[in-house]
Amino acid sequence: MRRFSRFFAILRIEVWLSLTDCFNALIITLNGTGKELNAGTTLEQLVEQLSAQAPLTMGQIAIEVNGALVRRARYPEFGLKTDDIVEIVTFVGGG
Repeated sequence: MRRFSRFFAILRIEVWLSLTDCFNALIITLNGTGKELNAGTTLEQLVEQLSAQAPLTMGQIAIEVNGALVRRARYPEFGLKTDDIVEIVTFVGGG
């Protein structure tokens, strides 16, 4: 009997940990590709994360979430949600 109670205790802990991971993460579509982020991530934090991989300048990008353009002033407060569709475009000059 003791062996089963230990098994179920471990199983409950594993289930709790996997549920905690689900609630601490969100999945968005970023420029057509799935991306996992921490829950509560804002647009500003997303841009900072992406800037670490490739240089992005705030003044040279535009962000659309679910088909609506988001003003740059709202990036710090604009929280992302699971299943959001985010498009980030950069401005390119040329002649």
